[in-house]
Amino acid sequence: MAVLAVIWAGAAGYGSTACSYGAAPFTPVLQTTEHELSSANVYTYHYDHLRTGANSAETILTHANVNQATFGKLWSLPVDGYVYGEPLYVSGITVAGRLRNVLYVATENDSVYAFDADSGQTTPLWHTSFINPSAGITAVPSYDPDIVPQIGITSTPVIDPASETIYTVAFTDKNGTLVQRLHALNLLNGLERPGSPVVIAPTVPGNGPGSVNGIVTFDPMLENQRAGLLLVSGIVYIAWGAFADYSNYHGWIAAYNGQTLAQIAIFNDSPNSLGGGMWQAGDGLASDNVGDVFASTGNGVFDADTGGVDYGDTLLHLSPTLQVKQYFTPFNQLYLGEYDVDLSAGGLLLIPHADTGVMRLMVGADKDQTVYITKLNHMGGYTPPPGPDQIVQEFPLTNTPSGAIDSAPAYFNRTLYYSPTNGPTEAFTLQSNNLFNTTPTSTFSPPAGFTFPGPVPSVSANGKSSGIVWLIDAQNFVSQGPAVLYALNASNLAELYDSTQAGTRDQAGGAVKFTTATVANGKVFVGCEAEVTVYGLLP
Repeated sequence: MAVLAVIWAGAAGYGSTACSYGAAPFTPVLQTTEHELSSANVYTYHYDHLRTGANSAETILTHANVNQATFGKLWSLPVDGYVYGEPLYVSGITVAGRLRNVLYVATENDSVYAFDADSGQTTPLWHTSFINPSAGITAVPSYDPDIVPQIGITSTPVIDPASETIYTVAFTDKNGTLVQRLHALNLLNGLERPGSPVVIAPTVPGNGPGSVNGIVTFDPMLENQRAGLLLVSGIVYIAWGAFADYSNYHGWIAAYNGQTLAQIAIFNDSPNSLGGGMWQAGDGLASDNVGDVFASTGNGVFDADTGGVDYGDTLLHLSPTLQVKQYFTPFNQLYLGEYDVDLSAGGLLLIPHADTGVMRLMVGADKDQTVYITKLNHMGGYTPPPGPDQIVQEFPLTNTPSGAIDSAPAYFNRTLYYSPTNGPTEAFTLQSNNLFNTTPTSTFSPPAGFTFPGPVPSVSANGKSSGIVWLIDAQNFVSQGPAVLYALNASNLAELYDSTQAGTRDQAGGAVKFTTATVANGKVFVGCEAEVTVYGLLP
């Protein structure tokens, strides 16, 4: 049985009650191994369930050939809207009559595209649009300064290679009625799968703002579906955060059967209050090797330590059926909420089991530049002020006195990479005692520095060789100027290449916030305003 699960971090909704509050029964499919998705195929945000951001199967791009002389812009693929989600990649699939490598791209104009990844052909193999302007159905005009100029598909979709299906969430406006729908498309032709789409419309018991007669209802206007979708052997999880903290939003999680798209599970992290949004800088929810789900929540009420059901500013460990198994909430949770330096801005990742043995570790961070390291099987709960928090480790980024962690991290070869606002990219090494060096082992900053929002690093490597950290500097989003691609040596963060070195030859499209590079089979794909810019070895 394929199952699809969805997370909301926003406010009220519509629909039937499920899971924690009485779901239809289901049996989770066994989880795949944690590195199954870390290959030439890119089926999900940041390559794998752990959200490491590391593709360790890149055999073409190396330290020797990623430089201005031999590497640069190959072409651009035009699309009909801004590309906030990470492009996905499937190798060796038969589309439009022949075997090829295919790039999948979603836009804010509610479109999904399939392109030949290697030919440079700008005509898509297929293009599916969820709008119909002649019938009054459009993408939603933006009312959030973080997502412009319209709101349609914001998150990274997820691909199920077994069923050749791509799942995505689209937001549309039909003559003033706003709707979010879950779509399941055939990878080969872009057609809707049977039962697709379905309107996202859950409800849960609760008395928080927006509730009616003890029921909190999902309101699509208040739910920002930003975090990437997560597929776990047929179960997909999706996260929502509010639109610019607008109105009475809540944090939601729901589950759908991937074959029928029937809703089977629901969780809300603030049913008796508000808040708890899950943005994660576009980072997807994480999953371990038994199918449990991990999420970070934002500003909101926290009362779980006194028997409540609200989990603001918390790292959550959930069962496949979305029951809270464990959590960690910093002792200064009230401060994080009051000053808007919440946990959900910076995403999270799980450290691969091979690097930590029996001590399974998760990494999260708040905007206030504190990095938290917790155990998966003993997350630490909540310790009242003055603390200290009962976790493995926490430490501040040391080189960003006026900055913030607004972007998700990456991890490769026992090294954790963060790239905060107004600071350098920093590398922290995992030591043999399963603690990180709290002083960065290397740093990188361009001459002008990285302003808001700070790049989201990703890594390519051939096993543990030729590790390259890729950064997209998106600070030009304000002026609609170009994104800038950087390639750094992963071992010391020395610059190998950037897209300004050859003048305008390698200029990318307009910058989009929180984007991350997709690296696959010798090419680097950068989501931009109305295009994907493609880089690789020059002819």
